[in-house]
Amino acid sequence: MKKKLYCSFSCFIVLGYLLICSALFSQEEDKWIIEAKTFLAAHPENKGLGFLIQAVEKMNIEAYLSHSKDMDNIIRTGWKGQNQKLQELLTSQSPAMEAAAQAGQAAPFSLPPYKDVDSPVPSFSKMQGIAKMMSTDARRLESAGMVDQAADRAVQAAFFGDVFCAKEQSLISYLIGLASLKIFFISLESILCHPGLSIQAAQKIGGRLFELDKKHIGISVILRNEFRPSLSGLKVFRDIEDDLESKDSTIQKLLHNDEVDYQKVWDAIIANMEKPYWERKNIDAAFIREQISNQFVEKFVQNINFREAATRADYAIAHLRLCEALCALKLQKKDLLAQFQDPFTGRPLVLAPDRIYSLGPDMIDQKGALLYDPTNGTVSPGDIAVLALPK
Repeated sequence: MKKKLYCSFSCFIVLGYLLICSALFSQEEDKWIIEAKTFLAAHPENKGLGFLIQAVEKMNIEAYLSHSKDMDNIIRTGWKGQNQKLQELLTSQSPAMEAAAQAGQAAPFSLPPYKDVDSPVPSFSKMQGIAKMMSTDARRLESAGMVDQAADRAVQAAFFGDVFCAKEQSLISYLIGLASLKIFFISLESILCHPGLSIQAAQKIGGRLFELDKKHIGISVILRNEFRPSLSGLKVFRDIEDDLESKDSTIQKLLHNDEVDYQKVWDAIIANMEKPYWERKNIDAAFIREQISNQFVEKFVQNINFREAATRADYAIAHLRLCEALCALKLQKKDLLAQFQDPFTGRPLVLAPDRIYSLGPDMIDQKGALLYDPTNGTVSPGDIAVLALPK
């Protein structure tokens, strides 16, 4: 049991959890499906969850993985050529994509609520696979001249991805949702710049994106849900420390005070994360020591990469705001651009003659010339830019 809990909680320590092959989590996924079906039976009005379960069960992870890199290229640069094998994959996986699209449109749509660190979670690999296939399919529709349908497909998918960011969900689920949203918005940015997009579609999509922006949950809400109710993460970490360092007298002396100190430092962390990006402090040793002097809790909290998760959240929102701004530009309403705030600076997105961009996590204006790439580090130089404007 301790090993299982440690594997679950390790995702907060390093976000590498999201990159591990789905085969390692097949048993966890089965548990999530069982829990989701039980929750659906108790809430039959929750149509969206039923569609999601169908999508997960119909999704062929092995077939997806064999084409994942090709889909990455198409999402960024568009559908070019015949891509016969990829076309065959999308055709074979159309039931899973259709179920996901229906889930994105269904209301109400809620997932089984997060209880504690032992709660099963959806498969990240499958959710990312569905996101990539739907975004690739949207680029395929775009290449066939069905631009309005392509944009609508991407927006449906975005609503589907945002469900994982609901306030009742865990940090793992939130990160799954953010990863999916990034994929959808990157493809949507290109589609919104296509000259074949109709004014009517741009108006409809802009309204839906505004709705999505308003309902999207910030990371501080997720962190509050994750840790404060049960302190289960701390208990798991304490169990691990007991196993690994049972002879460490310093650790043992600190255990009786750890929950009080943990609550205190966590309150400070949540208050910090409720601030906008440009006002947040780094959660480092100095920050923690301002709140407490408990070495055990300090060691535990320092192993959680808050900045990584928070920056990923703002990165997804930056892409959402760029899509909203592109809709306004398509409608020739530049006066609306001031309301699309860069989540990293609090100022409006920057509009240049040939591009629109966010300043990114470094908050330095690179004129959209140096592009932000999270593989260089979540907090690294570069702007988050769309290097085209709607025609």
